[in-house]
Amino acid sequence: MCSGTYFVKITDANNCFRDISMFVPQDTSTTNNNPCANFTANFNTTPTTDSVNCNGRAYVTLNGGAYPWSFSWNSSSISGTGDSTLCSGTYTCVVTDANNCTLTLTGVVPFNNSNNNPCANFNANVNTVVPASDSVNCNGMVNILTNGGLTPYTFDWSQSSTLNSPQANNLCPGNYTVIVADANNCTDTLNVVVQFSDSTVVNPCANFTANLQIFPTDSSSCYGGLNVFANGGATPYNFSWSIAGVNTPNANNLCIGNYTVTVVDANACTVTLNGYVPFSTNPCANSTLQVALTSTNVTSNPCNGSITSNVNGILDYNKLEYEPEGGLMNRSNNEVRNINTSNTIININEI
Repeated sequence: MCSGTYFVKITDANNCFRDISMFVPQDTSTTNNNPCANFTANFNTTPTTDSVNCNGRAYVTLNGGAYPWSFSWNSSSISGTGDSTLCSGTYTCVVTDANNCTLTLTGVVPFNNSNNNPCANFNANVNTVVPASDSVNCNGMVNILTNGGLTPYTFDWSQSSTLNSPQANNLCPGNYTVIVADANNCTDTLNVVVQFSDSTVVNPCANFTANLQIFPTDSSSCYGGLNVFANGGATPYNFSWSIAGVNTPNANNLCIGNYTVTVVDANACTVTLNGYVPFSTNPCANSTLQVALTSTNVTSNPCNGSITSNVNGILDYNKLEYEPEGGLMNRSNNEVRNINTSNTIININEI
């Protein structure tokens, strides 16, 4: 026999079998001064056809080197030159001969069932979910357990494009997605919910709301407005508008168009509002004119009763026009004099 590895398969009447290998070494007395020159090996595999009772095979065939040889596998279930009860996966063997020459060999035992579907036995499941104690100090965790398929596995998490691990840490309460793939490109997608650790923990953003009050403008001048009314949450509020230089709850002198404001409270809870300032044909649409009237009784004849107006909401009192139905107008005091005890109507216009 020449130098090399020889195999014999022994099978009994119950169809039980065992592989035995033996290496016939080469006489090293005739080799050159490099003791490792003639030391080579091959890594051989056959697929497994069963994901439960694994029957895949991985074995090493040796050529040359000095007897005895040692074999170190990345799986504790394998010894010697190989094994014939392996599941699908990647296996590595380091072979060392008596001259301390080493060879590192790697091979893949594939999965091959009767219908040749490499993904038939591949699946991933959520193993552990640790809730987060709050939405600020995010300390939730999700762990994924993967079975079958062909290693190595990859993990693509929705919250991080760089995370490739079966476990995601430092998670806030919320929804997460992970896509698990094996070396055959078989995939399994899992959706996970990380909840609050205690139902008594209050979501600081739960009662924080905001809404917009909109005032229209006309086509020739920009006098539209938007007012924000924030409710709940924690004060103070911060207002960030799409309008440069505005950081208050009110935005005035706006033309027709779309505007956006983001309201943030002291807990960093946010509400984003979108408002459209429309065109209005009503010139009084934004008027804030308010009038209160005070009267004095008639005490003699001719009639000497009077009504005085208190006007708010305008900038120029000279733009007020009074039209009493009878009586005289004293503009300086916004007063109507010399009226009788009958009902009197006064029209006050902002011009």
